[in-house]
Amino acid sequence: SGSSGSGSSGSGSSGSGRNGAGNGMRRHPAAPQLHRVVPRTTVFRCHKSRVKEVEVSPQEPHLFWSAGEDGMIRQYDTRLPNQKTYGSANVLVSLAMAGPGGGLAECKGVDVNAAAPHLMAVACGDPYVRVFDRRRVSTDRPGKPTTPALLQLSAPHLPLLLKAGLSRRAHATHASFSSRGDRLVASYHGDHAYVFDVTGTSLRLW
Repeated sequence: SGSSGSGSSGSGSSGSGRNGAGNGMRRHPAAPQLHRVVPRTTVFRCHKSRVKEVEVSPQEPHLFWSAGEDGMIRQYDTRLPNQKTYGSANVLVSLAMAGPGGGLAECKGVDVNAAAPHLMAVACGDPYVRVFDRRRVSTDRPGKPTTPALLQLSAPHLPLLLKAGLSRRAHATHASFSSRGDRLVASYHGDHAYVFDVTGTSLRLW
């Protein structure tokens, strides 16, 4: 009986040695091989001032846009060459003379309407958020005339304060369409956030 018990114990010891559980050792999976990956990058030097936002649209995977404080919205098409320098003909929106007193209106943000991708909202460095119909504008080189907006939206008191010289701080910092595309929310530096109903306009947006 004792001999049988000893043999059983030895067998258990042998089994423990095989799986490493009896001696406090654990097996770990082999560490994955690490490979150095060099990312493929492209540098676009199209703006002369700070770029405040970059926007994409799921419906148009080859296009993206940048909003710069030089008053320009640039449109990039990944299928086309020659879009990397300031002189490239990819200026979609120019606000060179759209600001107060005919001066520059900086672009602080840009958003494309997911429900109606031809509509683009630009938060500007003045009291306005401007909405453009991309079907009515074309790309050009810097120096193109000021692009007319389909809509100019603002809280009523902000342009009055600016005109009276009482406030030069309040300007749009960001604009974003709702998922249904019928509302546009804008935040302002030095003021509040506002929601605009873009379906209540007399202009036909769709």
